[in-house]
Amino acid sequence: MHGDVLGIVFSVCLIGLCGLLALLVVRIGRGRSRCSNASGGSLYPEIARKIVHIGVSNWFFIYYFVFERSFWAIVGLCSFAAVNAVFNLTGAMGVLFDQTSNKRNWGMVYYPLSIVLLIVLADFGFGDELCVGYALIGMGYGDGLAALVGMRFGRHGLCSLREGGSDASKRRSKTVEGSLTMFLVVLVSFVLLNVLLGGFGVGASLVFGLLAALASTFAEAYTPSGFDNVTVPLVIYVAAAVMRLVWML
Repeated sequence: MHGDVLGIVFSVCLIGLCGLLALLVVRIGRGRSRCSNASGGSLYPEIARKIVHIGVSNWFFIYYFVFERSFWAIVGLCSFAAVNAVFNLTGAMGVLFDQTSNKRNWGMVYYPLSIVLLIVLADFGFGDELCVGYALIGMGYGDGLAALVGMRFGRHGLCSLREGGSDASKRRSKTVEGSLTMFLVVLVSFVLLNVLLGGFGVGASLVFGLLAALASTFAEAYTPSGFDNVTVPLVIYVAAAVMRLVWML
């Protein structure tokens, strides 16, 4: 139980630190226009959101090294999802991230719930705790950096997905630059975790890392907004679980 208490304390500290950094970026960005996306809009609110998105993914190391029982990790994730849902429904989420749109950001609710799903899968023997890490780190850093690169440097369109509504402003564009970033980050994070924690050779890491990177890049590009927080970690997790199963045969 001692490790579980520490895990909860560390989790709260991590979320608080990510939130403070995000608010600092929003504050810096107010009144500035030097950092903009390809269409000329301010990039600071998106940077703030992705700081949380990327930062929270580091929770895996708390889960892997500190928590003793997955039950308390799941309780923490569900609590985080519930708080995000309340902030989203009340509009506080948009205020915190300085968003002018009234669009609800359900991705921040799906995000922790998708990790709960992966932990449950690990508890039932399909994959393990390290597979959760492949999925969480790949999703956090891959999707987060892909969004920022695509907004800031994206010039070559890949696809456009409708978010709701009939006008053009309700469409979310994906770029080649963003998707390439997603692919490379997932591949590198997959191989690094394998080598550092998984005990697999570089060859096996590269083969299954390529599979995870390709599948997650496709899922990130073509999944409707928000739901990529479910599909991306799931496909990375499956690739990792299959790799570990093949390795044991």
